[in-house]
Amino acid sequence: KAWTGYSLNYSTLDNTKRPTEGLYATFNQQYIGWDYNLLKTEAKARYFMPLMSDWNVIGSIKAQAGYIAALDGGGVSPLEAFRSAGSIVRGFQSGGMGPRLSSSNEILGYTAYVAASAEIEFPIPILPETYGVRGAIWADAALIDGNGSTNSVPNLGNPVSPGSIDDNFKSSVGASLIWDSPFGPLRGDFAYVLNKATDDKTQVFSLTLQQLL
Repeated sequence: KAWTGYSLNYSTLDNTKRPTEGLYATFNQQYIGWDYNLLKTEAKARYFMPLMSDWNVIGSIKAQAGYIAALDGGGVSPLEAFRSAGSIVRGFQSGGMGPRLSSSNEILGYTAYVAASAEIEFPIPILPETYGVRGAIWADAALIDGNGSTNSVPNLGNPVSPGSIDDNFKSSVGASLIWDSPFGPLRGDFAYVLNKATDDKTQVFSLTLQQLL
């Protein structure tokens, strides 16, 4: 395949490492050519605000959306569909949400999503601030749609026509520990999934690098 694209970023953050106030937003578009002829678009934004300045409690809300358009009017190959899960709704394994092949349970991905998150980050009173450990509580929700009926796909490489899928609302709540390690801010998320499809793959704990988006 061949691809080209661009990215736009906007920031009013007071601190990029540990923001307490401001907006951070990105907009990305990618054209995927040759056999695919797709236009993939994603927009993400997160706003930070101090909730209790004296206690260093920070709130944030995040919104994101994505869409893949098949410019030739055909379907979207599962190889190019959205597959990310935990970065949209925590508590799902990588590639753990969305329609699957009925024969092999292979993930097909999805061609559209809209998601929102809310989070409160706070110091842990029993630990000195010099330890660099903070806590967080959060809630995630998303609607995904796209890769149609799993019964119409003979193998994973074939395109899938866009259409409705069952159980497309996903949500979770959880708590996190965030540590400013020497290798960068590490984040451990403990998640409880509230809404999922029968075949979705979930996980209680994940360890990742802390990201702005």
